[in-house]
Amino acid sequence: MFEIDRTDFQILTAFKVVDEETVIILDKPTDGITIAEIMEYLDSVNARKSRKTVYLHLQKLMKSEYVKKGIVYNHADSYYIAEKGKNALKGDL
Repeated sequence: MFEIDRTDFQILTAFKVVDEETVIILDKPTDGITIAEIMEYLDSVNARKSRKTVYLHLQKLMKSEYVKKGIVYNHADSYYIAEKGKNALKGDL
């Protein structure tokens, strides 16, 4: 049985940015992204979720140590991916 579901995994993919041929993993507190940025990403991949849904899934992912809370950005919490989350993106659940 997996700890995460499809929505959790979709949210985790927001922490992996492909810039031309470079893959950037947002894995430092200063690299964190906000809920609004995660929602933008999900919209772009046709996986629209409400703010509350994203928030609740982020809380679950933090509790399970897939993501951590980063620095505050413009009065909004930011989140970054932890080692366990990076392993999940690789398929090492």
